[in-house]
Amino acid sequence: MLDKLSDTDRTNPMSAGHGRVTDVLAAVDHALENGPYLLGETFSAADVVFGSTLNFALMFGVFDKTDLRLMSRPAAQKAAELNLAYAKQFGWD
Repeated sequence: MLDKLSDTDRTNPMSAGHGRVTDVLAAVDHALENGPYLLGETFSAADVVFGSTLNFALMFGVFDKTDLRLMSRPAAQKAAELNLAYAKQFGWD
């Protein structure tokens, strides 16, 4: 299995601490079964931290561009726009 983040072939996907991309996305879907947020109907700091981690992974191509529900809030979208603008300033686009 090719690790997308480090571009390393891994015989044991768990050796990097995150497993397969499909397993991570399945865990995200499972975590959101009870509502739009990790705590069901209540938005919390857990959503910010978890969403930021997933967004970071998206920025570096670990995941394909997919509709992650944690990133669907207007504030999260605005933060993503600001992050992209800062990244462009540093030539990271």
